[in-house]
Amino acid sequence: QHREQRSASQTGGSVLQQPEALELRIVELPPGKDPDDYIRESPHEWPEFIEAAAPLFDYLLAALTERFDIGNDDGRSQVAQTMLRLVSQIPDRIDRDLYLDTLAEHLSVDVETLRAEMHVVARRRVPGRRGNRAPATVDEAISLPGRDRNRTEELVLAILLQHRDQLEKDAANSVHPGWFSRSENREIFRFVCSVMDTNSNDEASVPSELKPHFNQLRDTDLMLSTSAKLERAWQQACLNLEKEHLNKEIHQSTDAMEDEDIFESDSEILANWLINTQRRREIDLLRRPASSHHR
Repeated sequence: QHREQRSASQTGGSVLQQPEALELRIVELPPGKDPDDYIRESPHEWPEFIEAAAPLFDYLLAALTERFDIGNDDGRSQVAQTMLRLVSQIPDRIDRDLYLDTLAEHLSVDVETLRAEMHVVARRRVPGRRGNRAPATVDEAISLPGRDRNRTEELVLAILLQHRDQLEKDAANSVHPGWFSRSENREIFRFVCSVMDTNSNDEASVPSELKPHFNQLRDTDLMLSTSAKLERAWQQACLNLEKEHLNKEIHQSTDAMEDEDIFESDSEILANWLINTQRRREIDLLRRPASSHHR
């Protein structure tokens, strides 16, 4: 409903791809009017109108929140992915942290989880691919690309590969191989588990077909500079991965129950559905940052 208004406030085809993009401020003109019309009709209101312009970050966050339901995981993920593509371009680390804090509070997501995901997003940016570069216009930013279904798996693996010496020896026991939907990720997880079990570091034994993906995961810049950040990012990544697996299981059980008379027999499908939904609720509580309980 804002497309006509929003197009009037855009300032150029690639402006949002510039590092200074978030310094811009955005105003929405009335439908069908351009700045000249507004100034001629309401010259005394123009300065106040411009003064009320919203910072680009706030404007986009509000527009995305209006479009997607941040009360559920899918909505939060859609908003986070687009905002992180913009925040990742900010050269000043202090400014980046301030934007990350704001985004984390708005979405009720742990800031260290966003920070780790931001670096994954930045590493995946490929020149010339619309889905991986930063959006060029406001409309493109709000017309979001599809979710990458493997990013949680890859974050878990990247943390394990890069920080296995700093994690507890049984840290990998928090994850089940069956939670990985991509076979490459599953095999790399098994390799890392074997390395942790034997205290070896023989990367030469990585199968050749897994090497490119293995190297990408190992070289992803996660910026987990303290043990507290590492512990929090690992916990959140494992919970996110488990929840994605549970969502698939619950969906399959729901479909199966439509074909089974679950009320006239002891249904294993129903029992599994109840167990999985209860565990999903537990995960939702565990994933909330401590500050969200006081909001």
